[in-house]
Amino acid sequence: MIGKVNNGCKYNDDDFARKHKIVLCDASPEYKGYWLKHLPYKLTLEREHDLIPKETRQKYLDLINNGKSIGEARDAVGISFEGALEITNRAIGNYLYLKKEAV
Repeated sequence: MIGKVNNGCKYNDDDFARKHKIVLCDASPEYKGYWLKHLPYKLTLEREHDLIPKETRQKYLDLINNGKSIGEARDAVGISFEGALEITNRAIGNYLYLKKEAV
């Protein structure tokens, strides 16, 4: 729920929610996690990327650069599809080049 007023809800303490000004106005427990389910997909990808440690992102890119498919590399390091997608998106230098260093 984007653009609502924060009335002191204890469930608004997530750093990602604050960064993107996503606020739940009610203090009801049933709202906990509601914004995650209704987050724009681009922000979901960004959140997944931020939750993955840089070492894991680097290991994923190393596997991709060594010839593994996206699915094989993602399973090997244990990350979500969205996380793998965002790491790959951020590593694309241009249409012929995939960077070797994780961002």
